[in-house]
This record gives sequence, structure tokens and C-alpha cells, in this order.
Amino acid sequence: MLQEILKAREERWLRRCQLVEHYQSPVISITLNIPGPEKTKKLYQEAHKKISQDFCQYLKDQGHVSLVEEYRFTADGPEAYLILVGKHSAWELKKVAIEFENNHPLGRLMDIDIMDEEKNIISRNNLGKLERKCLLCAAPARECIINRKHSLEELLMVIENMILQQEEFKEE
Repeated sequence: MLQEILKAREERWLRRCQLVEHYQSPVISITLNIPGPEKTKKLYQEAHKKISQDFCQYLKDQGHVSLVEEYRFTADGPEAYLILVGKHSAWELKKVAIEFENNHPLGRLMDIDIMDEEKNIISRNNLGKLERKCLLCAAPARECIINRKHSLEELLMVIENMILQQEEFKEE
């Protein structure tokens, strides 16, 4: 399974590069931060769909129009790619993405990446923003990942509870 996930990540990188080359524009990609090998659960697919729709609406509310909306499903989970009509700064798009991630109820689960016209990924760090915090404690998430501070089961339980707390995912 690990090989399939790594292959999917490589293909995602290549797809973003293809879109940048074709449209000569920044590419927005939306994925989920799901640890472990099982990234294809129906619940994750549905959460990704909701997040992607909400982000597209958020962009539209700010006057941005999508030129391209592409959705794929891989071993690394669901992916969405967006390219907006008109010229946009990758840096400004990243600011919009961070604002959305910080304010959406499932924002901590999503990863909205921006690739600029030179095929660089614009990070929170590039904008002087703090790293994301761990889902379970106040430490930087990267630190907990490297140190394997929390079990996969703990993390998945928190993630799935976050999703299921949203009204559209509650069972009747």
C-alpha cells in the first residue's frame, strides 16, 4: 500500500506541473491530511467533496471563478485541482487558502496547496505563518509526526469524530 501512496503523490506532483505548464497559471490542489495507509474510506471521500465544494463557493463569494475543476481519486485519497480565471498571485491564493483552512470546521483536515508558475509550492512558512498544530496536542504537527507521539488509532478517531460532528455527516 505504501508504494501505491508514494506513486499517487508522484502523480499528483506531475499533474500539478502539467496544469501549470498548460495554463501558465497557479494551480490549487486540495487533499486531506489523513495519516496511515487507509486514505480511501467513503467518509473521507465525502468529507473531501464537501470541503472542495465549500472552498469553490468561498472563492466564488470573493469574486473568483474557476476555469478548471478536476477531481481524482487515488491510493493517497481524493484530490481536487483548481485553476482560476484571470491572473492571480500564488502568494495571494495561499493567503486565501490559509484563511479558509483556519475558518472552516474541517479546515484542520485539509491541505490546500498552491503551486506557482515556476512549479514551487507556496507554504505557510513562505508567508511567515506558524506551522499547523497537532490534532491532539498543542505541539507543531510535524514534530508529533516525526516523533510518533500519538498512535494512528488516536489520530483517526479524532479525524473521524471531527467529520461526523458536521451536520451533513450525522446519521439520521
